[in-house]
Amino acid sequence: MVVRNAKVLVPMSFCMAGCSAVYVAMDEAYQEAMDPVRVQATEDIQKVMLAYHHKKGKFPFGELAAEQPVMTIIARSEAEEIEFAKIEVLNKGALLVTAKALETELSKELGFDVVLPRDPQKVTTFAPNVYVYFITPEQDLCIVSHLYFPTPETVEYSWEGGRFNSYANCIPMGE
Repeated sequence: MVVRNAKVLVPMSFCMAGCSAVYVAMDEAYQEAMDPVRVQATEDIQKVMLAYHHKKGKFPFGELAAEQPVMTIIARSEAEEIEFAKIEVLNKGALLVTAKALETELSKELGFDVVLPRDPQKVTTFAPNVYVYFITPEQDLCIVSHLYFPTPETVEYSWEGGRFNSYANCIPMGE
């Protein structure tokens, strides 16, 4: 009986190694296809913030940022936002405002329903698949996404044993 199982295990181990390589290749192809989507979402979020600024003369929750930065992590759920907000590399000591509160404020002031984009990857992974709205006490605005592959516009960083690339679209508005 052991001999029969050994014959099955050898081909199975080859399959496991081959399947792993295929998965990695498919994941990298998916991430490469999603990085431009993430960049576009970053720009779309920034456009909504600029429309709000044009109408109100300030960014959403800008008055709260007078004492400390304000940050919204735009994730798949409020629970995920809170978990990511605990990570120092993301939070930078900022006051957290939920994405729901930000969307409510934007909708109220802009006069139409605003639903901010979420990362296109639906499966939870080890990666920081979130967008970040960040406003400084000087009223500088940054919208940040995290890309899988480096570009000339990204800054590489290490997190949870992985290498990622921060894409920040920032506008200095302060004086």
